[in-house]
Order: sequence, then structure tokens, then C-alpha cells
Amino acid sequence: MQRLKEEYADEPEIVRELYGGIDDRQSDEIKQAFNDPDNPIRVLVATDAASEGLNLQETAYIVLHYDIPWNPARLDQRNGKQFK
Repeated sequence: MQRLKEEYADEPEIVRELYGGIDDRQSDEIKQAFNDPDNPIRVLVATDAASEGLNLQETAYIVLHYDIPWNPARLDQRNGKQFK
């Protein structure tokens, strides 16, 4: 995450992170902003805690799995939300 922040230091609003420790309101705001084509967010870094219930298939073009879950169904859930 630090390297992404450094890469986009001139445009910090491009990179956001979504993880289990943030409150629901903030999480919803990040999801809505990422799905809004007029919003500057272009990179969303999320933990597995944020992998279910996200509907990012309209805006996310690339999914990079940094960690692979032990259960293949969780991986299908991640990918299914992206490429339906």
C-alpha cells in the first residue's frame, strides 16, 4: 500500500483501501465512490474481509489476488463479483 501511495503522491485520491477494521459507513462510502465513474478512485486495495458483498463488476477491470484463500469457494466469490 505504501508503494501505491508513493506512486500516486500527486493524486492521493486515486488509491483507497478497504478492510475489516473500518466502520460500515466509511466502507459504504468507499464502495460507492469506487463504483462511480466520475469519482477519481481507480485503485482499490481490499482484504478478504471485504471480498464478499461487493458489486464492483461495473468498474473493476483487473483483480489481483495477493493472498489465496484456503477455500476455493471464497476465490470463486471474489472473481464472481468481478466478472459476471
